[in-house]
Amino acid sequence: MLRILFGSIRRTLSNAPGHQHPHSLLSPKMGPVQKVLSGKTSLISTPIIRPRYNIQDHLREPAVKVLSATKTVFLVDESLLETEGNLLSNLFLEARDAIAGIVELSNSRGLRGIDLHMLHQDGYAENMLSVDDLTNMFAKVQVDGTETPTGTRLAQLLDHYLPLIEFPESTHAPITITVVSGSAPTDPDVLVKCIVAAAQRLDDSGVRSDMFGIQFIQMGTEAATRSALRLLGDNFAARHNIRVC
Repeated sequence: MLRILFGSIRRTLSNAPGHQHPHSLLSPKMGPVQKVLSGKTSLISTPIIRPRYNIQDHLREPAVKVLSATKTVFLVDESLLETEGNLLSNLFLEARDAIAGIVELSNSRGLRGIDLHMLHQDGYAENMLSVDDLTNMFAKVQVDGTETPTGTRLAQLLDHYLPLIEFPESTHAPITITVVSGSAPTDPDVLVKCIVAAAQRLDDSGVRSDMFGIQFIQMGTEAATRSALRLLGDNFAARHNIRVC
């Protein structure tokens, strides 16, 4: 069984405390980190400024509990920076700051680091515990074309991470992949296919339902959110005959 969460964020990464998107399929264990990512941060005009993000006190301990028990992986759509100073690039930098807050918290509490992947780049950071390293990675981002190959990149990540927990005797920590994007995928069929295949693989292997999850955070325009929601929202499990929680 696969855990799936879809959420939309427009204008800022702020949601009301306790708010859950009506189309979310949210495991309780994923909630604190999702709320951390939804925390309000100040807008920053340039990607080379060191992120400063303080996780709210009431979220800090729940986030520590989740991060200590979970391998946290991010896949970020860096094409949001294509137009300097626009709304989406501001949101992209807010996402960077939110991830920096998680990195900083993990480092200060001696937790495992996060893995950070970019949508259009093959290289990635593994077990990241340095905010400076995260800042440098974001500062070196280069936009590559207009495609949004979310499905292709997620499929690559699933091929990398699923084998770590795919067998019941695995001792690896549960894994959550968070996909942060600003536009609808240009390979929607691939995206659906890889999610369905992952759910079937986990079911066939008898893996516990809390061992693997995917979160989708859709940033930016209402049109892009509607498009992604049609793909991943209502009745996704029923439409594709898979079990999710």
